[in-house]
Amino acid sequence: MGTFRADLVVAKTVLVEWKALPMIERDHMAQTLNALRASGLQVGLILNVGPKAQIKRFIYTRQAEAPVQT
Repeated sequence: MGTFRADLVVAKTVLVEWKALPMIERDHMAQTLNALRASGLQVGLILNVGPKAQIKRFIYTRQAEAPVQT
């Protein structure tokens, strides 16, 4: 498959994905969810510094196998 490399991991707890796009789309949320699965972490953030700043938060638990987006 390849190797996974996060944009940033904070305190070995939060995976941060940086974007500079017009808006966060479904593909970016799927990418972050896959990164959480690959890393074993449970909390992820997408920080978009594009024309309109956006933040998406994810909590991923293996029990439910479904992300909770806040």
